[in-house]
Amino acid sequence: MKTILLTAIILFTTCITYLQAQVLDPNDPIVVYDVENPPVAPPRDQIGKWVITPEVNWNSDNWKSYVYNGLAFRLRYPKNYNPNRSEEYPMIVLLHCYVFRNGTLYMNDRHLNNAGAKAFDDAVNDGDFDGFLMSPQAINKFSGPIFQAIEEIVGIIDQEHNLDLNRVSLNGRSGGAVSTWDFIADHPRLFSSALPISGVSPGTADRIPQYKYVPIWSFQGERDKGPYPYQTEALIDQIVAQGGNVRYTLYLGKGHGIMDIAYREDDFFPYMTRSNKTNPMVLYEQSEFCPGD
Repeated sequence: MKTILLTAIILFTTCITYLQAQVLDPNDPIVVYDVENPPVAPPRDQIGKWVITPEVNWNSDNWKSYVYNGLAFRLRYPKNYNPNRSEEYPMIVLLHCYVFRNGTLYMNDRHLNNAGAKAFDDAVNDGDFDGFLMSPQAINKFSGPIFQAIEEIVGIIDQEHNLDLNRVSLNGRSGGAVSTWDFIADHPRLFSSALPISGVSPGTADRIPQYKYVPIWSFQGERDKGPYPYQTEALIDQIVAQGGNVRYTLYLGKGHGIMDIAYREDDFFPYMTRSNKTNPMVLYEQSEFCPGD
């Protein structure tokens, strides 16, 4: 009798675990927030289906809405997603800028505009990027607890779906670029590449050892005053001096709003697609060595 009861408990527990693992679904509908019937957040450390308050002027229905530990986020599946494909899919995590702080947990839509999500959505539809897109909505500034939650979400997506954990890239613009620098410093093992646009993080001198092991492509406008080119270039020079791999693009005559120009770079999406944590990390751009070196 005890054996039968124990078996039943194990099967029941397994069933619960399986059901929880099926929360993320590419066929999930978009549910609009109803103030009269607000949704209930899931228990801690579990992803739950969530709502949006529609605010973008394009169709974001392919970006499924979820919440995890107080962090609302949107997940866009690859076009023609095949869970059984032999090659796993890459992912890009998009961080929005500061202008969309201080919203509510029930919004989870307007931040897509300032994360540049439409350009990435077009890239998926046009075949320029064949992978997942994930955009979290920070109610306040991106910070350590949010970075930790994002890393855990990526891990859950990997468990449930055909994601390549070795090919997860990070992109942010303006304040999202500042957060990009902070994120890769705090979690240098998570991302295969990082592409900050129009932003650097202050007080980075002690973080160079973390930056130098992440391939970075930084974009800067010549006339930008936040940051000035010299600020971005000073950070890059420090990383390169310690052997880091940083690609730098300066747009002459341009200011802060260079995001759309950067997205149109021929190598923008291929750069992220081919970045892979299994690639050997080459410091100081030295790939050949003589005997005795």
